[in-house]
Amino acid sequence: MSLEFIDIDIDLLNRIEKDLYKENSFMCDYTKGILIMWNDFYKYQVAFIDDNNFILRAKFDENSNNYSYYFPFGDDYLKGLKILNEYILKKKEFPLEFACLSSEHLEILRDYYKNYYFTYDRMWSDYLYLNNDFVEFKGKKYQSKRHHKNRFSKNYPNVRFIKSSLEDRDEISKCIDFIDEFKKSKIFNRIGEKEEDEAKYILNKLKELNFELYILYDEDKIIGLSVVEIVNDCLFDHIEKCDKSYDGIYPYFVNQIATFNKDRVKYFNREDDSGDLGLRYSKEEYHPIEMIDKIALTVLNNLTYVEEINDFNVNHEISLKKIREIDKRDYFLLSTDKKRNKLRGYDYNKDLKPGQIADENYFYDVVLNDFKAKTGISWMIFYQDKFAGEIIIYNYKNDNSLELGIRIKEEFEGKNIAFSAVSYLLKWLKEEVKLSKVNMKCFKENKKSDALITRLNFEFLDEDETFKYFELTLN
Repeated sequence: MSLEFIDIDIDLLNRIEKDLYKENSFMCDYTKGILIMWNDFYKYQVAFIDDNNFILRAKFDENSNNYSYYFPFGDDYLKGLKILNEYILKKKEFPLEFACLSSEHLEILRDYYKNYYFTYDRMWSDYLYLNNDFVEFKGKKYQSKRHHKNRFSKNYPNVRFIKSSLEDRDEISKCIDFIDEFKKSKIFNRIGEKEEDEAKYILNKLKELNFELYILYDEDKIIGLSVVEIVNDCLFDHIEKCDKSYDGIYPYFVNQIATFNKDRVKYFNREDDSGDLGLRYSKEEYHPIEMIDKIALTVLNNLTYVEEINDFNVNHEISLKKIREIDKRDYFLLSTDKKRNKLRGYDYNKDLKPGQIADENYFYDVVLNDFKAKTGISWMIFYQDKFAGEIIIYNYKNDNSLELGIRIKEEFEGKNIAFSAVSYLLKWLKEEVKLSKVNMKCFKENKKSDALITRLNFEFLDEDETFKYFELTLN
């Protein structure tokens, strides 16, 4: 199937929120609040695979046209990965990049793709706290917060904390005015300025999003507001703005929000610090129980996107086909041909485990398992519909390269089969897979293979006691 991506909006988010929350590992990037607040900035899109599975993506790098993809949502992530790989290969949107991964998702992708690079940026890690810690501010580590909260209560006895009904449009308008004043009082970077604008948008959509609004009033004056989304047993504080001229207002406000929700949630997520060192220091002072790292992974070899082995017609006489049950006997005879293996400098017996028998099923299963494990692809070569040999790509590397090998049955030598088959496959690897390099090697005594590789314009790299090594740059 072909993925069709559509832009997200509030209606779509409300439709998929249960699946978003299933994947939530206390990470704010899986909440409706983040997705709708940053939608204009990161261009979130969704593609539905079926009623139970979908793919979410975003443009996190404004200097690149590439999207970053979330781990597939739904009840069948393997189906999602397979379809995503087919999409990437078809569109040639290389490399595939994943973002906002949990450590659990990372391990799945590392095992699935084999060739990858992963990292995370501390500035985007969420601060996760125990809600009850904010209710009590108990112990020595919270001494200063407890002091500030108590002093605030004493100094500003007329301040009141409320949960807005969301029905009072005048109150919402006052909140928007408060955001405008807050914006004037600070110097923002581009992201920070965008956040203030989006905060006003969210305030007008609270009811549609099913969010909650908490306000601090000093008499009739708004001095603080917070927009909260509750997901399962975690409270996400998406927007938190206070008038800092009121000494101790932030610890007081956090305590009031936590206390109001003490019977509803266990955790309190205050999201990331965006690299603001002042904000980092402030959030660290509240003593998070965990930093929720958001991991990014880039797939480094395009062959790992191949989910199906295509058959190829090289010309009217030569074809390449994935192995079939009926090929078992021919492939076994090729694989155990002592003369052929000697010319390859290879002894298959070295790969056998104790007690393992190299029969027809053994060699057949090796081909299937290598493809399943994304470590190699073998095609059976047919000449005039007769089994003539094998061509294999393997040893995928992180520089988007691989190794290629070929063997032809003795009775089919001298018919230009090897040159035609390899030439065709190299073209496919270059044009369709966008591979960077291909390596080949030959047993030093195998003059025919040496001549074939040279004819294919591979560059000689090196040699050792057994092999000569060659390389061909494709792009």
